[in-house]
Amino acid sequence: MQGYSFHFSSMVGGTHQNTALAACTWSSSAQLLTASGEAVGAYNVEGEWQGVQHSTPEYGILDMHTCPSSPEFIAVACSDGIIRLVSTVSGWREEKQVVASSAGAAIICVRWSYDGSAFCSGGEDGCVKVWSRAGALRTTLATCASPVYAVRWGADTNTVLWSSGRDLFMAGLSSEGGIGAGNGGSGATSWRAHDGVILALDWCPISGRIASGGEDGRFKLWDSLGRSLAVGPVEEHVITSIAWAPRGKYFAVGSHGLLLLCDAWGNVRVREGLRGEGRGGGGGRGMKSSSTSLLGSGISVAPSPSLPSPTLRGAASLGSGGSGVGSLSWSPDGSILAAGTGSGALVLASVCGHREVSPLGYEASLVEPHRVSFTGAWSEASASANSSSSSAMTDAAAEFRERVCELSVGYGHAIVTTATQIHVFSASAGLGAPVCTLDTPRSPAGLIVQSSRGFLAVDTMGGFSIFTYDGRPVPGAPKLPEGTLRFLLSSRSTIALAPDAVAFLEGSERRGAATRGVEINKKAWHH
Repeated sequence: MQGYSFHFSSMVGGTHQNTALAACTWSSSAQLLTASGEAVGAYNVEGEWQGVQHSTPEYGILDMHTCPSSPEFIAVACSDGIIRLVSTVSGWREEKQVVASSAGAAIICVRWSYDGSAFCSGGEDGCVKVWSRAGALRTTLATCASPVYAVRWGADTNTVLWSSGRDLFMAGLSSEGGIGAGNGGSGATSWRAHDGVILALDWCPISGRIASGGEDGRFKLWDSLGRSLAVGPVEEHVITSIAWAPRGKYFAVGSHGLLLLCDAWGNVRVREGLRGEGRGGGGGRGMKSSSTSLLGSGISVAPSPSLPSPTLRGAASLGSGGSGVGSLSWSPDGSILAAGTGSGALVLASVCGHREVSPLGYEASLVEPHRVSFTGAWSEASASANSSSSSAMTDAAAEFRERVCELSVGYGHAIVTTATQIHVFSASAGLGAPVCTLDTPRSPAGLIVQSSRGFLAVDTMGGFSIFTYDGRPVPGAPKLPEGTLRFLLSSRSTIALAPDAVAFLEGSERRGAATRGVEINKKAWHH
């Protein structure tokens, strides 16, 4: 049984040879942009250097973020106090320069809202500002006494979270007044989160959980009301970066020469040194997961019994002495984690060991980025799917040309999605080869929801499709609302598929959200 592990590749390219990577963002599922002190470079998903996209000798780039609704549109935070709105449709073209600090103070962080209608920024001057998509100032949410190192949007696209000093702050766009030194501000919620300056945070739009880290060497987990959920172990160095995976199953934590993978409850599932000290390697040695303490309970939480201790397969060498992980970015489909380091190396890591288990006990596991194994009681699944089949089935594995993006098992079938295809496996037909393969040329299918008669696929651009298990599109299937926002806020807990209907939570606010149903003609499954 496999546990989580990182499958690494590490490379140094172009102008980033000896310059720290301050930021990285995915402009699409196939291209990663990275920013060093004076240049922007590009890599493909295999880590191959695509060349310098833009040189910036007059200023440094401190952060950049891709607009969720328009992946070709990027907001860039710069050291000269300007936010540059850039189009990457044909090269690198500045659409607008937004003067975010009249005093010329550096803009440290920038983030688009999930619907792409606005972006927020934080800077060296302590100001937290919200801007329209076109770059017009909407409001100044806060003026803090200390620099703002991180800002994030809530799933409702109306709430902003930021860090300043040792505190976390949260405010809605309707809040009035600014935040004075030490008074918490009017209309804003704040709490003391760390014993040192907070350098990194991220807010999961699926679960609403907040992960933060700072100079006290810990990462911490909070709910959206500021209540502590978990506290990570004290690390040797400060926590410099944190990023939730798109589906909210886990989050990554970066520090000096260290990369962690934590589950949604804050348990450290993988601890990987990035110093080239020979840990891991091809042998796949196991390593115990670090426990995480839950505040208020006084107990230490061990890893979940259903998740075995992870194995470490391969390590990335960043040169002697290692280097800090200053920026983290997951690919839109969640299959690749990009880590920019202070030495100028870019690390690409795939998370292996993810398992999908059916109620009948059969399962599919991602053992390598291109390999899935099928284990467990698949013979029972075969008998359930086809009463005439009584022969026992042996365990099997499948290899794919592209990296695996998503796994789903149920109703006697396994669905495996890759960058451009959906593969359907059937227990009754054997697991040696898929019974059908569907093309997804627009974008990868990042979410699969199954039912007894077929499955629903959601791609990373928010497109919905419904298929039978033999690969036929369901004719007359309901047209559901599309858009990247829909994908970013979707999970198997917010979408359900039945033979006669599709139900999903309407709106980004989980509490009190209305359930919307769309009927399906039952006869459509048989056409």
